[in-house]
Amino acid sequence: WTYCDTLYSNIVTINIKPDPTISISANKTTVCDGDNVILKQAVIGGSGNCAVHWQINKFSSATSNPNWVNVTSSDSLIYYNSAFKSDSTFHFRARVICENSSCNLATSDAISIRFKAKLELETNFSDSTICAGESLILTANGCAADLLWSDGSTTASITIQPTVTKQITVS
Repeated sequence: WTYCDTLYSNIVTINIKPDPTISISANKTTVCDGDNVILKQAVIGGSGNCAVHWQINKFSSATSNPNWVNVTSSDSLIYYNSAFKSDSTFHFRARVICENSSCNLATSDAISIRFKAKLELETNFSDSTICAGESLILTANGCAADLLWSDGSTTASITIQPTVTKQITVS
C-alpha cells in the first residue's frame, strides 16, 4: 500500500462582471401641447461597448406587453407633444445592450408620461362682433385640467352678455 502526496491543480480565476442595470428619469410627467419631455438614463455595470435603446408603448407599461417600439438609440430622448386631439398617456423605457454576451443587457422600469391635448376655444358666433347685451357662449375643448376664465369661472363653458368691448381669456 503506497501513500501519495496530495497534488493540487493550477489555480483558475473566473471573473464574473455583473450585468448592467439601467434606470431612467423624466424632467416632467405631464407635457402640454407644443412642449417636450426630456428622458435621461443612468447605466451601472456592463462590459464592452454598451448602447442605449429607447422604446415607447402607447398602450401599456407592462414589461411583457408586445407593443414596445424602438424610438432611437441615444443617451437621452426628447419627445415632443404636438397636436394631440385628446389627452394621451405614453410609456417609455430604455434598454442597454452591451456587446460581450447575450446576458449583458438590461431593461429599465417604464415611466408613464401624460401628453395634454391642445386647448381650443369655441364660440357660437361667426365673427367677433355682437350687439350689446346679446348672449355669447364660450367653450374650452381639449383640456383635461382645471380651467380658469378671466371672469373667475371654472366650468368648460361660460355664457357672457357684454355691454362693452371685452376681452375674455381661459387658462
